[in-house]
Amino acid sequence: MELSFSIKNLSNLAQEMGSLKIISGCGSDIDKASEFKGKIKRRNIPISKYSDSTIRTFRRGRLAQLGLIKKISKFLVKKDYIKFNLTNLQKNISLLGVRSTNRRILNPKFPFDFNTKEGAIIIPMVFHDGGITTRDLETFYCNLSFKLRRRYKEAIEGVIGKVPCKERRNLEVGYPKIVGLILTSLGLIPGKRQINNPKFPLFVFNYPEDLVLEFLAQAIADDGWISNPKKGSGYISFNLTVDLTRFSKEKRQDIKKNKLLEYLPNNLLGNINLFKKLGCKVAGPHFGNEKLYVREGKEFRYTQEWRFQVRGYKNFRYLAQNLKIPLKYKQEKLLNEDSKIRMRKI
Repeated sequence: MELSFSIKNLSNLAQEMGSLKIISGCGSDIDKASEFKGKIKRRNIPISKYSDSTIRTFRRGRLAQLGLIKKISKFLVKKDYIKFNLTNLQKNISLLGVRSTNRRILNPKFPFDFNTKEGAIIIPMVFHDGGITTRDLETFYCNLSFKLRRRYKEAIEGVIGKVPCKERRNLEVGYPKIVGLILTSLGLIPGKRQINNPKFPLFVFNYPEDLVLEFLAQAIADDGWISNPKKGSGYISFNLTVDLTRFSKEKRQDIKKNKLLEYLPNNLLGNINLFKKLGCKVAGPHFGNEKLYVREGKEFRYTQEWRFQVRGYKNFRYLAQNLKIPLKYKQEKLLNEDSKIRMRKI
């Protein structure tokens, strides 16, 4: 598996190499690579002396392997050509992708910064209604809401760059392997979330208040529930599931009875910690239910659902003033519950 990218004006890199007398005296025709293979070897340039195509790549501005670019950059920097360090080179990358597909990132926005509003949208989307496939590392997001699918695409473009995506059945947005590679570098785990039970990246818990609010607003839009009954108190709730099939019956009951946090849904626990970071009081996690799946008389799957709720006047007052849930009906429920609680206080 190799990343590849094309650098704007890549031929300039070859010209600078010429000024270093790396390929000087060989004429302008880079295609005549055989004339200077010996010079490449004598100067320990990190290009295979057998690779004519590699040398032509630099002259013609074609796709180059990321590893090769890093080697060339290191070589030039050692020769005091500081402008060819990786920090400067990444500013001029025009295309980033993998060999297995021609669906690539156009004008990638290096460095990919997830400490932004768009980053705080992408991560909860992948952890709640999305994921990364194990077969080809494609990332996807599933939601019936066109608005949320569009929001996902806009966030991806805002952080990563323009990437061709596939929409399936007006339900799912899929991105190519290169996006999956970027997300796994953050600690996201490919595969079924209920089985792998991945944790939120640690940097999420260092978000400032505005990004925590953005994160939780998206999490509520995907997997949260807002109760706004005509009578009685409402609440914000999350009910999330973890697959515990691999554990014995005794262990499953131990997890259920003693609330063993290391086995509970990590996206649930992550959301709890983010609410607490905002100063909200949280009730939970609480055991919800368990489900045993049987086929032809044999068990093949076992899951537990765990829950938490956010209740109370102060919590709703703060969240109603600051949360901007990107689904209108959920935002209205939040505002209605806050209004109802304030009327009751009066």
